[in-house]
Amino acid sequence: MSSLLLRPRLTRNHDAFACRRGPLRQLVPTLILLLTLCCLPRHAGFIALPVALFCLFYYGLNLPLLYWRHQPLRGPLRHGLLWLLGFSCLFARHAWLASQADLTASDVSQRIEAYRQIQGRYPAGLDQLGLSPQQWQGVRAFRLHYINPTGLPRLTYPATWIVLNRMEYDFTAHHWRLSRY
Repeated sequence: MSSLLLRPRLTRNHDAFACRRGPLRQLVPTLILLLTLCCLPRHAGFIALPVALFCLFYYGLNLPLLYWRHQPLRGPLRHGLLWLLGFSCLFARHAWLASQADLTASDVSQRIEAYRQIQGRYPAGLDQLGLSPQQWQGVRAFRLHYINPTGLPRLTYPATWIVLNRMEYDFTAHHWRLSRY
């Protein structure tokens, strides 16, 4: 009930209400969303793209309008710079994860090819490759899967940026390709 009584008083004086909210308090929702985006799993970089496009569109239209109407730009610029910094960190993180996944997968595919050259057949599983504990950690972290049910091996891992797609190693052409589902 008290909020209903305060509401008319606050709506009469927007500037006084806006001044009560400090700069840090204005940034809290933005910080929470950015922190949530940065905690996404390794193979969920695609989720950030629509949010980034929305922010680009929103600030790309909003800032010129505020300037044209002679309204203060400090708050929206602060938000825009925070979003820019957050997305720069987010995209850098996912680019690094994509390169690490590629390095791990390339190392495993080279070991499988070397095993085939020495033994004359493909390994039944990754445990026959003699991977170190650190390499096993990379295989598990990037969800690298190897199966060889009938002598036709298959090595795949989820694509970092594209939802429901996988990177698959072609053992006949000896290169990685994107498999779309």
